Amino acid sequence: MIRQLNETDLPEMAELYVSVFASEPWNEQWKLSVVHERLTQFLTGRNSLAYGCFESNRLVGFVLGEHLPYLESRHFYIREMCVDSALHGTGIGSKLWNYLEDQVKPIGVTGIILETERGTPAEEKFYRKMGCRESDRMVFMYKRLG
Repeated sequence: MIRQLNETDLPEMAELYVSVFASEPWNEQWKLSVVHERLTQFLTGRNSLAYGCFESNRLVGFVLGEHLPYLESRHFYIREMCVDSALHGTGIGSKLWNYLEDQVKPIGVTGIILETERGTPAEEKFYRKMGCRESDRMVFMYKRLG
């Protein structure tokens, strides 16, 4: 079952996030408190939307982002998407993606934008399967401070 998520879902979202990103290929050691703060900020924004997939009343994946105006339309920016590592390849990500598309098209969203880490072939393959491609016009840039 997929449904819209809200602030009451944050503890379960944060636990799933920590678990997923602690595994391959990321191996990131997130503190639960930091993830909770991060997801809270994304979830409580004015144009934020989040959807979660549940199996046996357990959150097994979610997509979270915001829709913003762009010229005469809107773009949806995925801020976070994750699926329980043990369930990768079972179709949960595709179900979440398709559900997201169905929810945002009626509000005028004409494109989905996301960033993902290079060198994660399974994730890149997934996003390409969902119809994404690398932008010829846009460049993601970063500057380390300190």
